[in-house]
Amino acid sequence: MSQSPNILFLLTDQQRFDSLGCNGAPVCQTSAVDNIAATGMRFTKAYTPIALCSPARGSLLTGLYPHNHGQLSNMGNFNAVFANQILDKPAYPQLLKAAGYNVACVGKWHLAKQGDTEFWGYDKWHPYSEWHQWLRDDGIDFRIDRDAVQPLEWGERLRSTAGFHFLLNARWRRGLQIKRLN
Repeated sequence: MSQSPNILFLLTDQQRFDSLGCNGAPVCQTSAVDNIAATGMRFTKAYTPIALCSPARGSLLTGLYPHNHGQLSNMGNFNAVFANQILDKPAYPQLLKAAGYNVACVGKWHLAKQGDTEFWGYDKWHPYSEWHQWLRDDGIDFRIDRDAVQPLEWGERLRSTAGFHFLLNARWRRGLQIKRLN
């Protein structure tokens, strides 16, 4: 009997294809992701079924289009009328768990039943808020919206007023390795 392969599914939020070094980005330094990409499988011609976070995540979990899984808006919109419609559809974490895999979720969820490890089939669940706490515990005052996204989106004027920005190098261990650029 052959051993089941290890699966590491990374999904970044609102990241363009050309913002990774492994995809030819001339400015962004993404060495940790580039190393993973060099030895794994990359999807270079993938498209989202919808330009909204929650329905797109629902499609990734279920393999269904939003009109088939029922999550047609982001969480909290329309008095949450769509929030629970996805819950009767099988999702890949549940299937992997049933197949004997250890399954974990780290990061943003933005779907119903966040943190419900039993329902979704996860052994461990580490929400996005824990990442900010890991940084605070290490004495690092960092907010991705203020310190990374805005300077990159708004250009040099904001970068000079912010004083610095960070390059993030994701690591499985505690938090991130953060390098200050002058």
